[in-house]
Amino acid sequence: MHATDASTLLDLWERGFDLSPPKRALALLAIAEPDARRDALNAFSLGQRDAALLRLRERLFGATLDFVATCPACAGLVESTLDARALAIDAHAPEPQVLALDDRSIRFRVPVLGDLLGLPSDPEAARRMLVARCLEDGEADALPEPAIAAIGFAMSAADPAADIEFALECPHCGERWQAAFDIATFLWREIDAWARRTLREVHALARAYAWREADVLAMSATRRQIYLELSRA
Repeated sequence: MHATDASTLLDLWERGFDLSPPKRALALLAIAEPDARRDALNAFSLGQRDAALLRLRERLFGATLDFVATCPACAGLVESTLDARALAIDAHAPEPQVLALDDRSIRFRVPVLGDLLGLPSDPEAARRMLVARCLEDGEADALPEPAIAAIGFAMSAADPAADIEFALECPHCGERWQAAFDIATFLWREIDAWARRTLREVHALARAYAWREADVLAMSATRRQIYLELSRA
C-alpha cells in the first residue's frame, strides 16, 4: 500500500461504507481514474471498469491475488494465488450490437456503470430494467423471458472483459469448476481489511506518542510497524 494514498483511501472507505455495490464500484473507479469526470465514469463499460480496478489493485496492494473459494462438491476451502498482471485487460468501449431473434432484429448496447444505478432489489425486475436501459427502443416489457435471457447472453459476449473466471481444482476431492471473479468486490474487501487494520495502528500510535492521524498515515508501513513494536516494548 503506497503511503501517499493512505489518507485518500481511508476517506474513500469511509464514504463507501454504506454505499450500494454499484456506487461503491463507481467510487473505486474515481480513485483509479482521477482525471475522469463523473459522466465519463458512468459511461465506462463493465469491462473497462474491471480493467481500471485491476490496475488500481496492483498499484495499491501489488500484483499477487490471494483468495479462498469453496468447492461446490465437498464444501472444502480452496486457496489460490494469482498474478494480477496475467489478468491484464485491454478493454475498449464495445460497439452497439444487433441480435437476430426470431423474426426481428434487436439493437442494444452493453451495460455501462450508470445503468447499474437505481435498479430494484428484486433480481428479475433488475435484470429486465437493465436490459430495457440498454435497448435502442427501451421496450423490454413486451419481450418474453427467453428473449431477455438471449439479450443478456449477447451482452456478456459483447463485453467479455467483464466476465473473469478462474479454473479451479479442489485438492480434497478433485472437483474442477469455473469460479467467477469480481474485482470490485474483491478490492473493496481488501480495502475494508486494510482500513480497519490501519485505524487500529493509528489508535495505538496516537495513544503511545500523541501523534495525529495525518502524522501516522504519512509514515511508510515499515516505519509504522517499527514504532508499533517500540510502543509495545
